[in-house]
Amino acid sequence: GPCGVLAAINALVIAQGGCPDPSTVINDDMLARALATILVCCATAGGSVDVGNEEGGHGVVVATWADGVVGGALLEAEVEAAEAAVFSLLRPAVASFRGPGGVCLLCFSAVLTRGLERVRAEVALDGGALPLVSDPHALCTTELLGLLMGGV
Repeated sequence: GPCGVLAAINALVIAQGGCPDPSTVINDDMLARALATILVCCATAGGSVDVGNEEGGHGVVVATWADGVVGGALLEAEVEAAEAAVFSLLRPAVASFRGPGGVCLLCFSAVLTRGLERVRAEVALDGGALPLVSDPHALCTTELLGLLMGGV
């Protein structure tokens, strides 16, 4: 399930909010800020693998559902890897990340930001294997958690 991805998001929301009271309602700004932090980390984290022509740290790619159709085509928008720029792009689209398929959008955005070939190479370097979400219960792997929490 999505619990590993949600745990990574919640950890950032709590850290960025100064450990708020458990009854605190997480508003859209708090969520967008946490998502921006995750994606900037994916763009800027160093790497120890050579992936040929693909450049890491190029910018942040934010994926959203085309026409709001969950599971349909993706729209990709790229901005510089600066938290303010990413926040500005995410904030109007944050409802998509809160709703059905939102965890998928974050995962797509993280992989597109890091670069597919770089993700593949970094997973192999650690002795892991793809996919980043495993069957039969759609559990996220440690490699996906590493991408979301450390950018690699």
